[in-house]
Amino acid sequence: MHILNVAEKPSMAKTIAGILSGGKYTRENGRNKYCSNMFFSTHKNNTVYSMVMTSVMGHVSSLDFQHTHRNWQHTDPKELLVAPLETKTIQDMEKVKQNIEEMARKTDMLVIWTDCDREGEGIGMEIADIARNSSPKIKVGRARYSSVTKGDILNAFLNLSELDRNAADAVLTRQEIDLRIGSALTRYQTLLFKGLFSEKKVVSYGPCQFPTLGFVVEQYRRVEEFVPEAFWHIAVNTTRDKKKCVFAWARGRVFDRLAAFVLYERCLLAKEATVVSVTTSKTTRQRPLPLRTVEFLKKATAVLKFSAKKAMDRAEALYTSGYISYPRTETDMFDRKTDLKALVKAQTGHRLWGGHAAAILEKDRFLFPRKGRNNDLAHPPIHPTSPGCDLKGEDMKVYELITRHFLACCSHNAEGLETKVEIAIGAESFAEKGVVVTDRGYLDVYIYDKWLIKELPAFEKGEVFVPDAILLSDGRTSAPKLLTETELIAIMDKNGIGTDATMQDHIEKILERKYAERKAPFLFPTQLGIGIVSGYDRIDLVFSLTKPYLRAKMEKMLKEICDGKTQKQSCILEVLRLFERAYTRAEKKGPALVHTLETCLKQKNPAARKR
Repeated sequence: MHILNVAEKPSMAKTIAGILSGGKYTRENGRNKYCSNMFFSTHKNNTVYSMVMTSVMGHVSSLDFQHTHRNWQHTDPKELLVAPLETKTIQDMEKVKQNIEEMARKTDMLVIWTDCDREGEGIGMEIADIARNSSPKIKVGRARYSSVTKGDILNAFLNLSELDRNAADAVLTRQEIDLRIGSALTRYQTLLFKGLFSEKKVVSYGPCQFPTLGFVVEQYRRVEEFVPEAFWHIAVNTTRDKKKCVFAWARGRVFDRLAAFVLYERCLLAKEATVVSVTTSKTTRQRPLPLRTVEFLKKATAVLKFSAKKAMDRAEALYTSGYISYPRTETDMFDRKTDLKALVKAQTGHRLWGGHAAAILEKDRFLFPRKGRNNDLAHPPIHPTSPGCDLKGEDMKVYELITRHFLACCSHNAEGLETKVEIAIGAESFAEKGVVVTDRGYLDVYIYDKWLIKELPAFEKGEVFVPDAILLSDGRTSAPKLLTETELIAIMDKNGIGTDATMQDHIEKILERKYAERKAPFLFPTQLGIGIVSGYDRIDLVFSLTKPYLRAKMEKMLKEICDGKTQKQSCILEVLRLFERAYTRAEKKGPALVHTLETCLKQKNPAARKR
């Protein structure tokens, strides 16, 4: 039997061909210079198969409007919400398509090796349609895998399944909605605002990018509108056994100056402090949950200082090279059947964390990871699949984060003893806490978590002492900070904007389109971004185009399509109905949108101001 195998990227095709062929394949140029054809033989159930492995480069086809609706000047943008669509081969993908057609005519079966996520199913269905059009009798199988290791790839080949039509429909649904909504509003905005720019400028709209921008602008407004408020607080200092203690006031802060001075004077008159209680209790610092994509992006942006896009790009490269499992996953729980000890053992030779990995196994300190709340039923949490001793640079940093996180998941919690001393000076109460770590547990390998140790001197309940100082200090409340990329990802996740596979792309889009700027570590909206968001807020839309409701509803419906709970056309009609209401309102309030943006554009970009 002759089998055509198609991967999503050329690099993945090469890796899989190497595994299935045992490294023995012959390579020939395909019609596209990047997508080679690799020929080899392999065995399955005592049968020899003649194989050819090739690839695409993402989507091969896309939806577009028919030529009658492509002219911006002669088409009302609103018509794009219902205008007829056609499926066309993406520019530069024609030779990729021809290669699949040619290979399909020479084979009996097609095996799809695209990424095992929603988008991968959509691309896989495009490949299958191309092959079937060329060879109607060709059989189609779907290889499913979560890591590019020999075991996973061979198991996927031995246990082929079918393409998921529901997931592919969800992709088509998303493509159609994004095309219609994005094109309609991009054309409307560009034509509406053209008088505000000296050069031709496309003011593009994205159904995910605008809510993402909305979060950035909303936080910026909080910062700008913040009014600091004066406060006062009392602290009690004492030193004993060369250990300094600062007792914090139970009231925290007082915002009335006179009241603060009265209470402070009473403390000064009392002079002495009485120890009310001394308690010591066990305290625990929990090891992290298994790593899902959103948490990975948050960690990478926070501790590695990478952009979310860079972090995902490096993770994708590590996955393709067989170092880590699939990096796009919503799952934060491991299957109990997974041999995690074998994965830990594979790390014992690493010079940085090998000692911890060995100690987990040798001292019987292995603990099965905690169980989170999320399971996409497609992929396990992100984890290392092979040693990365040869990695360097950015790849090494990402691999280290993932590996240390995995080993921390398999370690014990950190344990400590917390001592709390409460004192009274007159009628006022104060407290100081100290922590002594008794078992570092996962902290030995997870360098990204810190547990500050503070050992208190001995105090006894009922004892009376004279503090070294009783201090009244003033201060002002601090303004909130602008959003970091880490915080933005968390907000997007909470509001259902984007998926684990797309969040970093939406952030990059608002930067590319000059709606926001990155000035590490913060994200600033530009005046263009502020003006657009302010304009839509001003016209009082029921479902604002810069708020998360519409997109979150669509993402929820796409998941329902995947789960077989709703149909593609129902989702399209419902989302477009809601959007049309918002579009109609925006159309009527065009002058207000122009005025708001024009006013904002006259001001200096926030990132350029002195702060």
